[in-house]
Amino acid sequence: MNSTDRLEALENRMNGLAREVVWHRRAWGAVLVAVMAALTVGAGSSKPEKEILANRFTLTDASGAVRGRLGVEPDGSTALRLSDSQGTERMTASVSQAGSSLSLFERDRKIAAKLVVEGSVPRLALSDHSGGDRLWVALRLGSPAIQFIGADGVPRSGFATMNDDSGVAVISGITSGTPGLVLYDKSRKIVWSAP
Repeated sequence: MNSTDRLEALENRMNGLAREVVWHRRAWGAVLVAVMAALTVGAGSSKPEKEILANRFTLTDASGAVRGRLGVEPDGSTALRLSDSQGTERMTASVSQAGSSLSLFERDRKIAAKLVVEGSVPRLALSDHSGGDRLWVALRLGSPAIQFIGADGVPRSGFATMNDDSGVAVISGITSGTPGLVLYDKSRKIVWSAP
């Protein structure tokens, strides 16, 4: 290849690169115009979107780890689930056919405080390290009740008002309408009662 052919080949190559640069500039210019148009249209709208339709939203942190979910569960209930930085679910709020609940968990997912409304009965439950409820504060039949529950899940003692006119009574299976205080032994035998 002589020097004239080399110069011609070099000139053709330079012309090709020039055309490619022009094409890239035009493409980037079009992208820039499209982005600016989208931003201008978005900035000109003072009203936010009124509705977003989705089955699930996922919240992630800077590393991409899932920290929360809001969505429809497989059973049809809706739930908000929030996790700590290690990925352990620490808070759940849900609504289902049975009722609604808010649960706050320790890292072991067993020690918890739960606020539940099921069957028109609002209840606060505190769970121990085994995950079993140990204390309930509830409204039953319109009356406030506190129930202490053993590690085996059996109610041990409690207090309740039997109706709006009565005093405090231990939840005891009393069939009469009068309030009373009853103490049980481990076998649930009454060892003392008043009146």
